[in-house]
Amino acid sequence: MENSRSGSFAICNSILFRIENDKSAQYIHSKYNVGALNGNSLTLKPYELLYLYYRKRLKPVNPFYSNSMILISNLFEEKDLYMWRVYLDLKKEGSKISINNESLTISKKNEKLSVKRVIYPIREKSKVGTDWLISSAGHNIASVDDDGDITYYIVDLATLEGTNHMELSSDPPLKIGNRGINMNNMKPQWMGDHFEDLVILSEGETDYINGAMGSDPVSKVYRELISRGLIVKTGFKYGCNFRAYRGTMDDHSDFLIHILGDDAGWYEISRAVRLSASVRKEMIFAVLKGDNCIFVRIRRIKSIQEMNVKN
Repeated sequence: MENSRSGSFAICNSILFRIENDKSAQYIHSKYNVGALNGNSLTLKPYELLYLYYRKRLKPVNPFYSNSMILISNLFEEKDLYMWRVYLDLKKEGSKISINNESLTISKKNEKLSVKRVIYPIREKSKVGTDWLISSAGHNIASVDDDGDITYYIVDLATLEGTNHMELSSDPPLKIGNRGINMNNMKPQWMGDHFEDLVILSEGETDYINGAMGSDPVSKVYRELISRGLIVKTGFKYGCNFRAYRGTMDDHSDFLIHILGDDAGWYEISRAVRLSASVRKEMIFAVLKGDNCIFVRIRRIKSIQEMNVKN
């Protein structure tokens, strides 16, 4: 049974609101999946409050807060301006949304609360730390641009494996500066730029064949990818470090791989993900943590319904 409709109120950050249309706090709580009940009153968080305010379900008791600019300025910090946009978009599917400091957790009606989808809203101008990116694996990112448009992404850790066994020629390349040249019957045949009867090798390929163990990030990731049985070629024409093939080069490459340092710009990441989708490849970001190379896959999705559901 509903609570008494007489004198039903909602409160948010010490601001009191009257529930409109002769509805009870219980009704609002149940219908919209918001707030915490306390007798005839409903305690709301700022996003929940504004969701109901703009649906004309609540009216401030103090007329001073009837001005929406004054109301928002009393409830929001800067980060709330873009997180609120994501909250409203998620609310369209009728989900219960738990609001955390840096994320939103949704669970659909009639689902157990242990079934969750975690969404991290970020701005287009955000800097993304690699530790944060790794920790967001298994969850979702909602990117909000300055026009308020939202793009959703799925993040997960990738296990990259190929079918190629590395077999090297017995004759080392002849070095010209930092690069090498060899005959075009050298192994593996997929390495280098084949020209007439020669193969012109990159610095990385030359070092690998010669057993040079470069300590720079590009060399470390290159060696890691080859050790996993992948054919590895330059990704320059795609704006990334490498492209990689699971099998042979007779087919299109499977992965685009770019090495991330700390505090990468979200522009850099989102641009790479969009490009990879347009050329039908998986976008993988390589992160070096000590001697470990961690691969993070980020995929753009078209709708909320494509999000992963995490138990």
